[in-house]
Amino acid sequence: MEDIDNLSIEDIAQKIKDKVEYIKDDTTHSHRFDLLDRDNCIYQYSDFTKYNNEEFVENIYNSLLKKDVDGSSMEYYLQLLRSGERSKSEIITMLRDSPEGRVRNIELLGFKKRILILKLFNLPIIGYIGKFIFALLTLPRFIKRVNQLEAQSYMEFHNTKTTVDNLVSTLDKKAKEIELKKANKTDFQLYLQAVDYAKDYMKLAQQNMQTLIEDAKKRLPKEEFTQSEIVSIVKDERHNFDNFYIEFEDQFRGDRETIKNRVEIYLPYIEKLTFNQSDIRVLDVGCGRGEWLELLKQNGYIAEGIDINHIMISKSKELGLDVKEMDVIEYLTSLPNESLSVITGFHIIEHLPFEILIKLYDEALRVLKPQGMVIFETPNPENVFVGTSNFYTDPTHINPIPPVTSKFTLEQRGYIRVEIKRVSYQDIHYDDPHINHLFASSTDYAVIGYKA
Repeated sequence: MEDIDNLSIEDIAQKIKDKVEYIKDDTTHSHRFDLLDRDNCIYQYSDFTKYNNEEFVENIYNSLLKKDVDGSSMEYYLQLLRSGERSKSEIITMLRDSPEGRVRNIELLGFKKRILILKLFNLPIIGYIGKFIFALLTLPRFIKRVNQLEAQSYMEFHNTKTTVDNLVSTLDKKAKEIELKKANKTDFQLYLQAVDYAKDYMKLAQQNMQTLIEDAKKRLPKEEFTQSEIVSIVKDERHNFDNFYIEFEDQFRGDRETIKNRVEIYLPYIEKLTFNQSDIRVLDVGCGRGEWLELLKQNGYIAEGIDINHIMISKSKELGLDVKEMDVIEYLTSLPNESLSVITGFHIIEHLPFEILIKLYDEALRVLKPQGMVIFETPNPENVFVGTSNFYTDPTHINPIPPVTSKFTLEQRGYIRVEIKRVSYQDIHYDDPHINHLFASSTDYAVIGYKA
């Protein structure tokens, strides 16, 4: 094999592409079929089941129907086979029992028994039991075929896979070298940003400490702290990680402009509300750095936000945004009935215990005007990468919430016209729809509901 260490990244990528295309052409998409003799008059099931994919379907058509398979039929039977909805034997039986198959009347050994079994399988209850018993009886033979296929596939695939692995390893090495060269500038920018946030945090911490000391001087030794004052002091401890979470957001969530572009898709939902724009009041809970509030303000809406992070609140106020440092439940319970048009929360519900989440939904419904709306966006665990890894990158996350669970919970608490909106799709695609659903589905989703 040639020395791949001296190849450029472009050359390595092309070789990987060529090898992958070779594998696909040589295993699953080949049209160089080994066809059975069309003039033969007697067949048995094993004549067909030894073939796979397109070759399997083509042989059935060629032998039992005496014609070539068309594209739509090929796609249909491959889908039945690959989805597991039908076995090879069932597909053979179906085609032999089709109108064309009955006209051709090709002798297929064991067909009469198979057609009776297939009709039995289609019966309610009895069919299910029959399938179960049949599966148990044929399991040893099935395992043997799987083992044979696995050994054959391994031998065919091993050499090409080894070559691709070597190419990928070299490509990864070169990519890391390039990223290392770029990293110095990026790390330096992050460092400067972290220093800026640290300065803000120290400034706020110093102000809070000075205020506390001055208040203590005024009250001691004349009188003791009240219970509410002690609680307030304890609550200040929750701000110890404010600076950490600011840097965490910058590192893993994206910059302000990126987030503004992502949340822009929710503006049409607000535009479709039955209220006049001047009457719409929006509350964003857990407003963070204020990207959504800024976007609403730019589009002429009256919006306010709440958060418990000192630094985020300070930064948002510097941008001229209407924000308050308050707990979400405390603030909602302080509001009168039917006082808001829209309540939103981006990546907040996955931080809440279930009891608090229910309280949030209930209080939000209470303070919404009739026909008002809630929008809550959260990571989508339907995506395998999110559900098994990315969700847990944030140490303050509690549990991932499946979309169907969010929809059910809102409906159960009294919201109507609840819908799921999947967003933030990854720029990748797989040919297999099942794999595509698991690995390339949206990384986030929003649950949207209305008050009657």
